[in-house]
Amino acid sequence: MPSVELKFVPVGYVNPKSITGKTQRFSHLSPLSFASRESQGKFFVVFSITGQGGNQLSFEIFNQDDTLVYSGKRFFDQAGLGTIKDRVDISTGIFHKAGEVLDTIEFEPGIATRMIHGKAVVVLNNTEVSNIVTFSMERTPTIGTGFKRGQAYQAPITEPAVVTITEPPVPEISSIPEVYAEEEFKTKWYMVTFPSGKMEERKVSQKFINTMSVRGWKFELIDKPPEPVNLDKVTTDMIKQELLNFTIVNNRVQGSIKFTTTDLFNPYYYNKPLTNYLQLKSNDKSIHIKSNKLIFFPPKVGIDYTEHVISFNEDTYGLNIINMESYVRNYADLDMSSVLEFTIEVDKEPTVKPTLTPGKGLMGAGVLGLIGILMLGGFIADHVRRRK
Repeated sequence: MPSVELKFVPVGYVNPKSITGKTQRFSHLSPLSFASRESQGKFFVVFSITGQGGNQLSFEIFNQDDTLVYSGKRFFDQAGLGTIKDRVDISTGIFHKAGEVLDTIEFEPGIATRMIHGKAVVVLNNTEVSNIVTFSMERTPTIGTGFKRGQAYQAPITEPAVVTITEPPVPEISSIPEVYAEEEFKTKWYMVTFPSGKMEERKVSQKFINTMSVRGWKFELIDKPPEPVNLDKVTTDMIKQELLNFTIVNNRVQGSIKFTTTDLFNPYYYNKPLTNYLQLKSNDKSIHIKSNKLIFFPPKVGIDYTEHVISFNEDTYGLNIINMESYVRNYADLDMSSVLEFTIEVDKEPTVKPTLTPGKGLMGAGVLGLIGILMLGGFIADHVRRRK
């Protein structure tokens, strides 16, 4: 499993534990200086790096036309990787988690670049030692005619989730306008084939066809509209889960799960936040639940956003054997995959059980219901008492 965790620090993110301008020397610093941003024609792409084992950040960055505008490798400062406690930098007042450093890629792609997207990974001797992070940023939009250079969007202050995916990239358009109001934009029904190979029937205008054909979209005129579809339809075969590696080391259960969209994935859920829940159980009682955000994006030429890996490092509460269940659910708490159930035991290979039917067991009560059950039943407390 990756030994280093890499995250993209999104535009506008400020850890609420930071202390702005802690010393007089750095009183001019804004916490936004330590988040990704665009200022005076330059892009500043900021990454959080945690864990030892790598010394370079490898990256590829593209513009809105999928043209490579910046790539390479850079050594980053590893001074903070060895820290074992959360801390506030004594000079800048910026909060860092234990073993974390921030690294910034700064470059100026030119005024023709309206947005950037790309991927990055930490390497050591040309070997990847972290998860791969995808990201995107837009050039700061003009506000009327009085926009000031350096003005940036400030997102709500929230703690970023522990995921392999951070800020969502701007995807290729997968939702085609139904009808344009102007006469010149009259629409007809076409079978649309996206560059990814996926197809759907939609009503589009000739101007839209002219615009998107140069990007690899294909259009075939059809005689009648398609049957109505349930846009937010959910089935348990939309996402496949694959156990990559899991083991118990030093009373920590560590491993990764790969999530892949299937041919049955509903495109409605591209760009929408989903949630993965990993449930740890012992004696049929839940002892811990870890949640991670999961977002899929329409594939682009040369970039695959339909597959993601999430890494885990959880306390075993002193147990030598743990039963685990992994779920993927949408915002309505509906299952979008079958349940991945497996058992981890010290010094043994993981054992994967046959596919479970979603809705069974504690997770069938829903996330809020499950949390209530855990609190009322005192499962963790009861489990700890039994180990004594």
